Amino acid sequence: MSKFVDYQKVRAFHVKVTPEAQGAGNEVVIDIPAGSIVSVKAAVATVFDGTSPTITVADTTGRTYVNAADAATVGIKGSADGYLKADGSVTVSIGGSGSTAGEAYVQVVYTNEELSDGTWSNDG
Repeated sequence: MSKFVDYQKVRAFHVKVTPEAQGAGNEVVIDIPAGSIVSVKAAVATVFDGTSPTITVADTTGRTYVNAADAATVGIKGSADGYLKADGSVTVSIGGSGSTAGEAYVQVVYTNEELSDGTWSNDG
């Protein structure tokens, strides 16, 4: 007999990333609770100037969702999924140096059992 989940809530973050996120200690950090399935997408909307600008999105398990993608061109830079067994975070950083202009957007979506209403049915 199959069980059908009625619905699942999700949490989503849509983060604007600017040159202020360039360099160590300036990263954008999004906390994610334990047991979460995570989906990440990153896009550059306005090119970053400066020397060799890149965008990287990684989590505390060492998983890299977007790996030093070129931020000197507009477009989707990566999309990936992961799982955080323990509490953790997703970090967005801009690499390179000297950027004074540029704009990227990162979407982080997660869901976990805590966001479920806990109901299911055999009707489907």
